[in-house]
Amino acid sequence: MYLFRSLEFWLVVIPFTFYIGLFNSLSTLVNGMLAPYGFSESEAGIGGALLIVVGLVSLFRPSLSKWPLSGKR
Repeated sequence: MYLFRSLEFWLVVIPFTFYIGLFNSLSTLVNGMLAPYGFSESEAGIGGALLIVVGLVSLFRPSLSKWPLSGKR
């Protein structure tokens, strides 16, 4: 099992595992965090969905760096 002895593998797996755990716990607790402010469960669900969508958009943003957000080049 060469993969488990590879430094590059662990440099990818450890931060990815940390991120997945953080994301799962945040998305699980989003309803409890928003409830004291008067948000309903469906509004908290929309907030969780926005969290996912913004993450996906930010995933593809570096590949769009050829086209900056401002009109200047």
